[in-house]
Amino acid sequence: MRFLQRQGSEKVNVRDLFPKVHTKTYGNPTNQPIIQLKFQKNKRSVAEEHADPKSGGINVLKSYWISDNSTYKYFEIILVDAAHKAIHNDPRINLICKACTQAP
Repeated sequence: MRFLQRQGSEKVNVRDLFPKVHTKTYGNPTNQPIIQLKFQKNKRSVAEEHADPKSGGINVLKSYWISDNSTYKYFEIILVDAAHKAIHNDPRINLICKACTQAP
């Protein structure tokens, strides 16, 4: 499954964050103070979180970066059905089926 995440940080005006702070600006609105808020999670983990609710009972096995352009980053996410018989029989990836690895 492929997901895309928007690149860049969000720009927020200081007056939106702190409405009681009086900052004096002169001239055009382009001179108003603007803060860039940095997102704390990385893009790959956010793409994995977006894949979980859309997949139903399927778990994320792995994800990796594919490409990016000026606007988006593209990730490939490998999903595994834990209830499938072939997954239960495969010793390399059957740890997904165990109850202790499942989220509460």
